[in-house]
Amino acid sequence: MIEINLNNITAYFTLNNTYIAVGLLTSCMSLCGCALILGTYIGFQSLRATGRKILVYITICNMGACVGHIIGAATIIGYDEKTAFVSFTPCAVSSAFTICFRLGSYLWTCALGLFLCVSMSWKRIQFGKTLMGPFHLVCWSIPIGITIAVLVSDVVGFDSQPLTNQNRPPWCWIDHQAPDYVTWAFLTGPGWQMGAIVVCACAYTVLQWHSMVKKPPLAEDVGESTENLFSLLTSANSRLRQVLVVFILLQVWGTWSFLVSLHRPSPIWLVLLQEIGNHSQGLANAIIFCVYTGAVRHKLAPKFQACCCCCCRRCPINCKKSTIRIPVEMAALGPQGPEGEGLMVSTAEDEID
Repeated sequence: MIEINLNNITAYFTLNNTYIAVGLLTSCMSLCGCALILGTYIGFQSLRATGRKILVYITICNMGACVGHIIGAATIIGYDEKTAFVSFTPCAVSSAFTICFRLGSYLWTCALGLFLCVSMSWKRIQFGKTLMGPFHLVCWSIPIGITIAVLVSDVVGFDSQPLTNQNRPPWCWIDHQAPDYVTWAFLTGPGWQMGAIVVCACAYTVLQWHSMVKKPPLAEDVGESTENLFSLLTSANSRLRQVLVVFILLQVWGTWSFLVSLHRPSPIWLVLLQEIGNHSQGLANAIIFCVYTGAVRHKLAPKFQACCCCCCRRCPINCKKSTIRIPVEMAALGPQGPEGEGLMVSTAEDEID
């Protein structure tokens, strides 16, 4: 009997270390991806369009959630078993960061889906821009309000269960022994997560349907070169549309795991997929925005080449040649301003996004 218990404990702490390592790795990689998105947005003025502003707000929320997760991992690693199931300040800070910024990420992703539907499917570009005010009000006030309610109600703590009934280590979230644990847990994460998945799925379906139908723009939005503008718009915003798909693919595991855990312990593979999906949004968005978006990639490639050239301490002449080629390559793509910001594709994207 003792041997069986020792085996269970050994397996548990092996999974514990794996769970923490996976979470820390994905969080750090997402932080790097978020930094790349923010740096690109700040460094290139032509990329500061409405749709990309929403992506930046999603990125800020992803960064906050990753920071909260790292604090939670440090809390688990740095405290012994005697204090492991007691609510204390580091755990409260981790829970507050995680709850607030994760809910903000869900809401801002829904806002992105709604904005794309309004601006792309229904061609109400100006109306879509006016929605930014309500977006800010809803997407920041709700997470902050829920976080304050959780802290005031003193239900923050370790989401722990008996050792034999859980397939993951205890984590800073809602205290499993708190009254109405399921209600608080549903309100601070999975409930909004499920709603965001449904909204993003509906928004993506609408966008796909209208892209296949290709309805003409409404009369109130018709102007010079409207047809060409909307053609470029569809191509430019197709990348932002993929953010919705990636969000669904990453977050569905968390919803599935929560529903399963209400009745029985979640499988180990599902727990690990949830951990990867919960903290990979920033990295996935960076790949979509900076690697697969042509306008952004063309701006970053020369900069990256110049950095590599200087870091490798190559001949300064080669570095100079690589920087001289930037305006020449951009000139072939359309009218340009200083440093080539005036690319036709980027201009069209700014009008749309």
